[in-house]
Amino acid sequence: MLFAQQLCGFALTALAHRASSHSWVACTDYRGDVNYFEQDMCLAWPRQWSNRGEHAEPQANGYHIAEEPPSRAWSGLGCDVAMASPSWQDGYSELFPFAVYEPGRVYCLAWPMKNHGIMPAGCTNPHSKSDEGLDESLTLRVSGVNPTRDPSQAEFNLRNINELAGLASNCSHTWSELGQNSNGELRDECQLGLEKHRTGHPDCKGFTRAPKFCESSGAAMGTGCFKVPLDMSPGHYVAQWYWDASFSRSSGLQNFAYTSCFDFEVVPLGSSAARLGDTGTVGTPDSTLPCQNNALKVSGAASATAPTTTAPSSVTPALGTSAPTPDSIPVEDGTGDAPAPTTPPGAACAGAHEICADPSWDSPPICCEDGYLCEFANEHWASCRPLPSATPVPAPRPISEPASTPSPQDAVAPTPLPGVSCVGAYEICADPSWDSSPVCCEDGYLC
Repeated sequence: MLFAQQLCGFALTALAHRASSHSWVACTDYRGDVNYFEQDMCLAWPRQWSNRGEHAEPQANGYHIAEEPPSRAWSGLGCDVAMASPSWQDGYSELFPFAVYEPGRVYCLAWPMKNHGIMPAGCTNPHSKSDEGLDESLTLRVSGVNPTRDPSQAEFNLRNINELAGLASNCSHTWSELGQNSNGELRDECQLGLEKHRTGHPDCKGFTRAPKFCESSGAAMGTGCFKVPLDMSPGHYVAQWYWDASFSRSSGLQNFAYTSCFDFEVVPLGSSAARLGDTGTVGTPDSTLPCQNNALKVSGAASATAPTTTAPSSVTPALGTSAPTPDSIPVEDGTGDAPAPTTPPGAACAGAHEICADPSWDSPPICCEDGYLCEFANEHWASCRPLPSATPVPAPRPISEPASTPSPQDAVAPTPLPGVSCVGAYEICADPSWDSSPVCCEDGYLC
């Protein structure tokens, strides 16, 4: 992916010893605690999970989901494990069954972090480390009903689960410059869990939603949830968990995309074939990171077929109908008329690092809480960033600029070019409005 601006990241020499990025889905219907993986609360698994042998045996805190070899990491496109033959059900067993979902209900996935998160402030565990991905994207894509083969990657790309559920639009996987409207996949509402991790922010969102990352950065559990579309026809489907990020490596900046495929059946709501009990993760995150139980967020998400008023960090339902679908994979018809534009939150100000300007809103940016300022990252998006320490903390205030539909000239003032001194961690070191080369970063960081 291309970046409109460059940020100061860790020096490449500090990352040279780290292994390549990787992770995989370990549970496809997780109903346990959000802090530690609970084996008995995982009701469904990826394909051929029984092949892990002794690594499928439970360990303290559920750390066995990260065990390798055998690794479940797959950096190719399509499916990591092919659909079983002659029946897709042959890829599962009594101990490790496939998922059974009901329309309209929320389900959660779980995965091992494998060091790819942000260390919370105050973490002193010498055995944990942070190898955060840059510009991460985490999505869930699904086939049409009763496929006879695994979809191609191009076919998966057209079937984002949030879009099919009416919670988003224009989520088809496209490559474009970060911040452009055409890069719809990177919007919060298109991401698994309806929220995207922002590079450099300890926000505990997206792939980095792992409350216990400090305790074991390699084996800690991450979770993310989704809603099954109400109009999803009963039958068999193939799902693809798709995690994409860039990493600084000794050879330079490298992009990695990892996928995990699993099968699920949709049964009518209330069917005797459905798995009993409440769905979704439970408990309250116990962490110094600002983690939340993602099942609660997805459960409260409103359909894009009606305007809503939500908190700044919540999903902003987008316009449109269901995604286009390839002829080779049969799918259901889209439902609902195009919705009215969404509206930003009312009187409440946005919190630390939350969105305060959104291109789908019909009003100016909203205010930020005490000590934060609404700062644009590009002509479309803005988040609440800390005020400089030397600046007195004002009362929350509304932001009047830019206008509701900012143009690059009005919305994004040129970033001031630093003088002689180098810029600090995660500060802008190159900007398209400058007439000079990128500036230096402080010791330990690289532009």
